[in-house]
Amino acid sequence: MNRPRRVDPADRDPRPLAAALDELTGQLGMAPSSHLSAVFAHWAEVAGPVVSAHATPVGLRRGVLQLEVAEPGWATQLRHLEPQLVARLCEQLGDEAVTAVRVTVTGRSHRGRSRG
Repeated sequence: MNRPRRVDPADRDPRPLAAALDELTGQLGMAPSSHLSAVFAHWAEVAGPVVSAHATPVGLRRGVLQLEVAEPGWATQLRHLEPQLVARLCEQLGDEAVTAVRVTVTGRSHRGRSRG
């Protein structure tokens, strides 16, 4: 039979939500929530108006930024732009926050889509 896990009394103390989210995302192998929110906040600036109109960030896991695009041509374009995008994102988020970009073609338009 499994015994209940003992909880350290210090773990019961209130703490900032951001710290709790960062701990949870770390356990799931995801980037800190602050990194993901910064990607969403700065995407248009980092990617530029044309690229950001066609590509949407949807996740950041183990340094890999996941983007969605509607058309295969944009996926190809983003693969060519990957080094520049990674460099710009690392300038915004810190070294090695983003190490690669993965692009998924969804066939859905991204114009006017809510980004978080």
